[in-house]
Amino acid sequence: MLLRCSHSDLVSPLLIETDSLFQAFMTALLRLSRATSLQSIHLTFSKIIDMKPVPHVEELFTYPITFQQRLLAVLARSAPLTLTSLVLENITPIPHSVYQSQNFANVMEQLTTFSLSTASRSKKGSSLLFSNAFADFWYTTVPSMLCRAKNLESLTLESGGCEEGFVPIEVGIRCLWLPRLKTLNLHNISFGLGLKSMSECRLEDFILRHSSTLEHLDLHGCFLWVMGHSPRITWGAMFDRFAENLPSLKRFIVFRSGVGGVIDVDAPLMQKYGSFGYSKDNVPPYVAQDDAAALQRLVAVSRARAETRVHSL
Repeated sequence: MLLRCSHSDLVSPLLIETDSLFQAFMTALLRLSRATSLQSIHLTFSKIIDMKPVPHVEELFTYPITFQQRLLAVLARSAPLTLTSLVLENITPIPHSVYQSQNFANVMEQLTTFSLSTASRSKKGSSLLFSNAFADFWYTTVPSMLCRAKNLESLTLESGGCEEGFVPIEVGIRCLWLPRLKTLNLHNISFGLGLKSMSECRLEDFILRHSSTLEHLDLHGCFLWVMGHSPRITWGAMFDRFAENLPSLKRFIVFRSGVGGVIDVDAPLMQKYGSFGYSKDNVPPYVAQDDAAALQRLVAVSRARAETRVHSL
């Protein structure tokens, strides 16, 4: 059984903030505890974060953030024990106590599938007041949510994108281990040196820690953060580590938004245009060539392992 709720962009903020509408949502969510066949919940919120200037800082935490957090708090209290899949789409990436609550932790513990995507900010107004909060959400709040999710088999993390003047999305999950993880999808997430910690954030170490279980890996619109003239690690070096240390990998997809080219080890190798994603465009041409060669090796190794598994059946 699937429950899908959507917060339409067309609904007036003033209407959303009325107590009667919130009470209607709350009443529906409180009934979830009695839905003994409910296995999946998909909540979709507005795609755009309103970044218009506000007269008082306190107003930053009004609509639509408060509305989302109040709903999530009710959901965490009411989720049935049968729930195994949770999709939170277009969440506003602001830290809040609801994500640290025991109720929310209990929900995360029972999930086998979790998908989290955050909304894109609008192009109006300054992002400065929000940038630190966004960075804290991804670097601190998300790891604290996932540390209790030991039954996860599928994890999707997607940021709303890294626009000009926007902090790169650095996810602080490098020390986490999810013992049953089979599928990992990372969209618009940065690898390498980020601005939040000013230290190395080896996201690839998180991936490699799941060498015995990881079967599907999708890197969509991700990029390596470059400080100075060269990246800490190239995509080519990372692909070589994947080829050597991910023996269970069956499917690998890499896609750079805006450039084109998809590599899927289950399909014939497609032409890749340009270099893989780096935060700067002045990466030497030989790096792009090495990246492409390493990807070819990864695809060849993965296919060979897949054929070996088939022949051994």
